[in-house]
Amino acid sequence: MFDTYLTADTDLPITLELESPYTCLDESGDSTSISMHVVCFAQGRLVSISGIQYRLDPPRPSPASSEITVPFSIGLQGSAELQIVDATGRTVRSVALTGLVAGSYELPIPVDTLGQGAYTIRLSSGPFAAVEQFIVIR
Repeated sequence: MFDTYLTADTDLPITLELESPYTCLDESGDSTSISMHVVCFAQGRLVSISGIQYRLDPPRPSPASSEITVPFSIGLQGSAELQIVDATGRTVRSVALTGLVAGSYELPIPVDTLGQGAYTIRLSSGPFAAVEQFIVIR
């Protein structure tokens, strides 16, 4: 059994060491690919790598009074969670998104019920996490 961890950084190689005998795997002759017999992959999940990287951009507008738009991207199909955290560290709003395909998104989030002040928005999706700041005014 082996684990690989995919990152948004293409400069970090994925290293895989295999010890024989692996009857489900075939070496392909070069150091960049391994093939797996179809019958050995009945319970697997296909991971498709896209050219899109994980990213969280600053919410806009900032300052905001009624709604912010949060631009973000995810690099692999999956779920994401956005949390708004106030200056005391308390999570005041959380949005869970499931079934997302790799791509770029813009999510509108109402902030009209939040008090005036500085807030942090946190995006977490798979191995990725990032934070950005925004301000609510009245």
